[in-house]
Amino acid sequence: IRMDFQPTGKQQRTSFRKEMVEGVCWLWHRPLLRMMTLVVALQLLAVVGGDLGVIVLAQQQHASAVEIGLIFSAGGIGGILGALFAPFLRKRLPFVTLLLCTEWLLALFWFGYAFAPAILLLALLEAVVAVVDQIMDVVWVSYRIALIPSALQGRVNSIYRLVGQVSRPLGLFGAGVVLQKVGGGEMFLFTGFILVVAALGASVALGLNRSTI
Repeated sequence: IRMDFQPTGKQQRTSFRKEMVEGVCWLWHRPLLRMMTLVVALQLLAVVGGDLGVIVLAQQQHASAVEIGLIFSAGGIGGILGALFAPFLRKRLPFVTLLLCTEWLLALFWFGYAFAPAILLLALLEAVVAVVDQIMDVVWVSYRIALIPSALQGRVNSIYRLVGQVSRPLGLFGAGVVLQKVGGGEMFLFTGFILVVAALGASVALGLNRSTI
């Protein structure tokens, strides 16, 4: 990241409350960041229970502990490949195109878990989803950080992450309930529709703010 995280000059400190309000106001008055904050919160709500769902699906296919571990290892490899490949794509594709493609591909491949008939396919899906997710993270997070003034990085990013992280325990609770009541495949179908809503939200946000991107 080619930017200075240590602003030069003496920084005048005010009250903690005033500084936090300043960070909230800055984020609120940026329509793209405001909408994407909600989009990311929805995505976390949907995907946070994915590991639980994969374990349930694998056990339904009589996978051993080693095979379940290999499924998640495939996801780890996919994540590394996605992170390495993201800068290459970012240089060759417009930001809007790349972010929208990853948003919709994540939703599409997420539905695939519900219909995976074999352990090998589960591992392949885990790897592909991890590739897409990491590319999305690199593209969006780097763009978001570049937009925020250095003096506001801590405040704005903490507010942004707070909104997203609140959805994680809710997502885990919901995933546990759905898994217990209906099963793994149904959980992925339900959360897949949440990802579709998130992708629609990203499409609207990027479409309305295309002139400023």
